[in-house]
Amino acid sequence: MKIIVVGAGGDIGEAACEELGRRHDLVRVGRSSGEIQVVSALVVENRTSEGVTEVATGMAG
Repeated sequence: MKIIVVGAGGDIGEAACEELGRRHDLVRVGRSSGEIQVVSALVVENRTSEGVTEVATGMAG
């Protein structure tokens, strides 16, 4: 499974990546590190899985 980990450079994110990376393909997102670096914030009010999927698809290009 491919998983997007937001905050991958933080303490919790690093621990999550270490564990999840053993079994899954990860995309690491962070402010100053990771495959994708966040340069602006996006506030998503619609907290449905469809909204998250739309954002993730846009990030993938």
